Amino acid sequence: MKTWKRYKLDIPTEVSGRPVTSRGVHLQPFGYHGVWVDREVQDHYWTNLMKSMGISWVVALTEGDSIVENRHGTTPLEILLEAGIIPIIRDKKELPDGFTNFRTVERTVAICARYGVRPFWQLYNEPFDVREWRNRKVPTYGKAWGIIADRWSAGARRVVDAGAYVGFPDGPGYGENPFERLRAAGGLDLFKERVAFYAPHTYGLGRPVWYPYDAVSRHGAALTEEAYSRLLDDYADDPRWRDAPLSMINQQRVAWADADRTAFEDDTCWRGWEKIAWWAMQSLGEVPPMAMTEGGWTPR
Repeated sequence: MKTWKRYKLDIPTEVSGRPVTSRGVHLQPFGYHGVWVDREVQDHYWTNLMKSMGISWVVALTEGDSIVENRHGTTPLEILLEAGIIPIIRDKKELPDGFTNFRTVERTVAICARYGVRPFWQLYNEPFDVREWRNRKVPTYGKAWGIIADRWSAGARRVVDAGAYVGFPDGPGYGENPFERLRAAGGLDLFKERVAFYAPHTYGLGRPVWYPYDAVSRHGAALTEEAYSRLLDDYADDPRWRDAPLSMINQQRVAWADADRTAFEDDTCWRGWEKIAWWAMQSLGEVPPMAMTEGGWTPR
């Protein structure tokens, strides 16, 4: 980690009087903000909640120009920026269509400039998910990669030319170096010019936050009865949540331990972003900024 060279984007230290932190959330799973704006204009419930949590970033979808739609004399973008929250705007566009929402990008650039912010735009989301393709028809692997690289690179260049930063969408967990897939289409140049960021979707799927570097994964550290009860919390007295005796769990921990495993070999974990960083070092010689635009843990 310490040997990785990284580049940074021009991010202000504060927005609307609030310090910019590294904390963020996903705002909502759809691109229309009408009901959300109605509530915020009334009592600022969600922005006040996010401010209380130290949130400085949200992933905000947009369909068409909904992120800058004027409603009650304001827009979703301005509501967020007034609260000191920077949106990462994810355009809802299906492949194999190219990105065409440039007028909305230009409008966000103009609005964000008033707050000293350069907007962050992510094109597409999880490019190999059937939901990302028109009629849910994903081409063969090689052809799909060609379309993804071409469409993203062409759209991303115009987004940057309009004055925004542009984000490349995660797989999640591509099986090969995505930066190299962008090279022929010209997309790699945007990272070289330091105007692009990577948007990983790292899911822990129930694994510890430090997996595979935690003591259990590396050394088979034993589970104690005290720790078992603490982890079960409210379910400690419910036998249905005790999947196996401690002795069996600890035998399995020892059997599965691997002191040499890294997130590159097993990227199904929050630290899967290390694999992206490793690929970036191969292709760019430095690691771009990353904005985790989806992720988390799944119980059990």
